[in-house]
Amino acid sequence: MRESPVVLGLLLAFLLAACEGTPTGEWPPPPPIYKEKVVLDGDLIRTVIHIGFSYPSFEGYVKNIGTKTVHNCIVEISCYWDWAMMGVIDIAEGYPAEGGDIPPGTRAKFVAVAYRCISHDQIRGTSVRITHVER
Repeated sequence: MRESPVVLGLLLAFLLAACEGTPTGEWPPPPPIYKEKVVLDGDLIRTVIHIGFSYPSFEGYVKNIGTKTVHNCIVEISCYWDWAMMGVIDIAEGYPAEGGDIPPGTRAKFVAVAYRCISHDQIRGTSVRITHVER
C-alpha cells in the first residue's frame, strides 16, 4: 500500500512531462477562402456549330475580376439529360482568349461545343465551372 502513492506520483510526473510541450487553446488559423478571379460575364448563349455535323454549342464571355493576369482559362459546361441534373451527357469545354492571357478587368469570349449531343433539345440543364492559372 505504501508504494501506491509513489507509483501514482511517478505516473503523474510522466503525464505532466508528456503534456508540457503541447500548446493550450491555440488552434491553427483557418485556411484562406479562395475567391474566384474569373467569372461568367453575361448570359450563356445556346448556338449551333457546323463541323461536318451540327453540334450544340455555348457562347459567352468571362471577365477577370481579380488583380492579376490569368492564363490557361477553361470554361467547363456540364450538360445534363434530366431536370434533376443527375445524368451528364457531355462536358463542353471553351477556352477564353484561346488559353492565353486575360488581364485584370478584361472580358474574353469563349465557345464550348457539346460533341456528344445531337441538339439542345437533349440538354435539360447545365452547370458552369471556370478554372484558370494566375501569372
